Amino acid sequence: MYRGDSAPRRRAREEVSSRASSCLQQLARRMHQAVDAHRASRVGFLLDLSGRRPVLEINTVPGMSGHGNVATTAAATGMPHAEHVSTVLGTAFTKPRYVP
Repeated sequence: MYRGDSAPRRRAREEVSSRASSCLQQLARRMHQAVDAHRASRVGFLLDLSGRRPVLEINTVPGMSGHGNVATTAAATGMPHAEHVSTVLGTAFTKPRYVP
């Protein structure tokens, strides 16, 4: 999570209440499903003091570097980066091919 000031700084996870975090996770899942994403995606939100949480973007091909947002998220759940990459690669060809 980043602040919206001139030099983005990581914000302590504790600053977002568990209820707000749960709501954001549910919204992220709905966005993931809405675009029919497969396995990994990253949803960007803009949070304000009034409680609004508009979706800024959904990235269905998030970066897989060891220091990127996806790796950080996986690590927060206790999943090591190598295991996360293996999991994503293991499912890369499991989704039926898109046919318009």
